[in-house]
Amino acid sequence: MGCETNPYTGRSQLLMTSVSQEMQMGVQAYNQVKSDPKMRPSKDPREIEPVKRVAARIVEAAKRSKYAEMAQQFQWEVTVIKDDKTANAFALPGGKMAVYTGIFPMAKTEAGLAAVMGHEVVHALARHGAERMSQGQAVNIGL
Repeated sequence: MGCETNPYTGRSQLLMTSVSQEMQMGVQAYNQVKSDPKMRPSKDPREIEPVKRVAARIVEAAKRSKYAEMAQQFQWEVTVIKDDKTANAFALPGGKMAVYTGIFPMAKTEAGLAAVMGHEVVHALARHGAERMSQGQAVNIGL
């Protein structure tokens, strides 16, 4: 815990949580999403299969990237949430990902979907969520 250097950007990050704590919080948040009755998982293979293909390619690329050590620690899982009004996707610490069906019209293709999902995965691998939490904690300590 403390300052770390992002392996891609070389930028310093204030990180006041451990990777294991962050991954545990990611799993808890993911389980909350999956248990929320408003977050119905898609059962349509035309929605699920492209997301699974894209997720598998992103995970393999992450395991060969500068974030490989972190990517190897993650327990990767992806869910497609049936919500055509929500154009969003997310990736949480620990490798838990979700894609809302409302993103499909914007993404158009698997390549478009990969751009969205890859962007979200890099946030998780680069520990951006932990950095934002740490910044908030630092501000609270300062007050």
